[in-house]
Amino acid sequence: MEAVDHGIFAYHCLDYTTREEEISLVRRADAVFCVSETLVAKQSQLNPRTFHLPNGVDIGLFDAARTALAPRPADLPRNGRLLGFLGHLNCRLDAKLLLEIAQAFPDAYLVLIGRIPTSDIAPRESQRQALETLRSMPNVRFLGFKPTALLPRYLLSFDVCLMPFLAERFNAECDPLKFYEYAALGKPIVSTPTAVSRRHGDLCCVAESPQEFIHRISEALHEPNSPELRERRIQMAMSYSWESIVARACEVLNHSDAPSRVGLSTSYV
Repeated sequence: MEAVDHGIFAYHCLDYTTREEEISLVRRADAVFCVSETLVAKQSQLNPRTFHLPNGVDIGLFDAARTALAPRPADLPRNGRLLGFLGHLNCRLDAKLLLEIAQAFPDAYLVLIGRIPTSDIAPRESQRQALETLRSMPNVRFLGFKPTALLPRYLLSFDVCLMPFLAERFNAECDPLKFYEYAALGKPIVSTPTAVSRRHGDLCCVAESPQEFIHRISEALHEPNSPELRERRIQMAMSYSWESIVARACEVLNHSDAPSRVGLSTSYV
């Protein structure tokens, strides 16, 4: 920072961190952008020019109508309902909850797309053991990493999209990209409590306990074939296009001398 002759300094806060230098960076920033309301509440105590700037989605790629024309991925089960998760299978994920889900729905397939890291964020102890048990179950499919360009085809095939996270500070302050990608394809979403799922609780199911999570999946599997609800999810996701997110950031930076304000509201039609 000292080596750069900057005019305006914006700090983009994406996740929870324990690094001490963040405090000084937040305090000196002309604008602080936070992806979740939880981060806004924390950083606004250090800098009143803190704004909510959520994550977004590539609307051109995660296009439901265009994806529907593409062939179904060959490595997905041919029959049965699909309960799907997209993302790293790391220590932030509630693998024990995934195990309960697979056991509760033996006639459905649990499909997991993403790598299992071997670094310091690898699954630990009972969570690692739960993943090992899942590997042995006949209704569970570990599909590993998939190129981004292919992800819409997999997500569109899911009957219910899952966000099963552990209750911890990192997850409380994050803003999962997968929520916007699921919604852009109009899919039912069942999530543990996160800032984004609470914000859009009318378009997804938020579960406070494993028992409620399973119940919510059952509800989502029997969700009425409602084009209106599907379209509302898609329209909401469109309001989070990367183009609109960048436009909001530029609006703040272009008015950096305006009175301080906390939050940047997000709405959808």
